Amino acid sequence: MGIVCDAYHKPIFYDHTLDDYTVSNGILITKNKKVFEIINERLINTTGNDMPYYHQKTTVEVEEYRRQKAIKAQKKKEEDAKL
Repeated sequence: MGIVCDAYHKPIFYDHTLDDYTVSNGILITKNKKVFEIINERLINTTGNDMPYYHQKTTVEVEEYRRQKAIKAQKKKEEDAKL
């Protein structure tokens, strides 16, 4: 039996009544609790940060990327409208 949780180490449950099955906090899957603990320990010992930290960092980076992409698209749209 394995462990499946989100980036904040909360269990992921399947709910067949939902319309959207998106897991917005990432997925962490391990073979068993011992492997789960070893992975967390190695991540913290090696980087000084835990999985929730990296999830938050990635979320911020993606939001900034999308914002920059939208700005570029808007500028291009405005330039095309001038022509």
